[in-house]
Amino acid sequence: MTNAYKDHLKNCLDKHLNRQETEWLEQQQTKLVQEPSEKNIFLAFALIARKIRKSPITFACPLQEETDTIWSDTWSLHQVARIYLLLSLDVAPPHLNKIVERLCDLGDVEEAATLYKGLHLLPEPERYLECALKATRSNMVPVFLAICHYSPFPFLYFSEDAWNNMILKALFLSEPLYPVYGFDQRAKRKLKKMAYDYAKERVAANRKLPLDIWRCMSHDLDQDVWRMMHCYAQTGSDEEKDAILSALAGDENKESFQLIDEIRNGREKP
Repeated sequence: MTNAYKDHLKNCLDKHLNRQETEWLEQQQTKLVQEPSEKNIFLAFALIARKIRKSPITFACPLQEETDTIWSDTWSLHQVARIYLLLSLDVAPPHLNKIVERLCDLGDVEEAATLYKGLHLLPEPERYLECALKATRSNMVPVFLAICHYSPFPFLYFSEDAWNNMILKALFLSEPLYPVYGFDQRAKRKLKKMAYDYAKERVAANRKLPLDIWRCMSHDLDQDVWRMMHCYAQTGSDEEKDAILSALAGDENKESFQLIDEIRNGREKP
């Protein structure tokens, strides 16, 4: 599928780059194919910021060769060009793995975020699991969000514990969960318990709950979670009530309907 990803990236670049940008990128590609040294790769990555505009574009392609799933995200032309150059390298996957790890460690924040966003497009992406896990532990929010938001890599390759830890960190940072690829498919009972325990800690400390925490606890409501939701359905802010309604949308159990009715009926009272 890697060649197909490269073709998708090339088609995207052809539509958006001007003539001067295209000529420069082709020169860099030729140079890297002929001499894929670390020095040349690092230099090309750095020069992209000066030679190509940073315009945002929507990039879409099939996620995996054996499925019809279409993955899409908004990238900058810088990001598309950098991943395109990586896919142009004529090196074995283990060598590419080392190159990517070095770029992640030594590049600036934007370059590192680009690499994490594009890990699933590289050949043998499972090789980059440790690299992706490092991003989830990063103190740099753009790096963390590069793997947490929109990237299908965690959905495809993270263990349940790694996935849950990433979600809890997003909650801790008050980052939304709707951009997390495949969230509903991977939201399991263990995550609900972890989110509930985290919510209890914040309530005990008289701290506001992250709005998206209800998405982690909304399916298969147990008594403890229902009590907490019921409390916020009665006394929470409009923003918190909206978050609960959004989390319960599509859930067809009796307890969910009851909470939804309480919130809606409460708003109808003068």
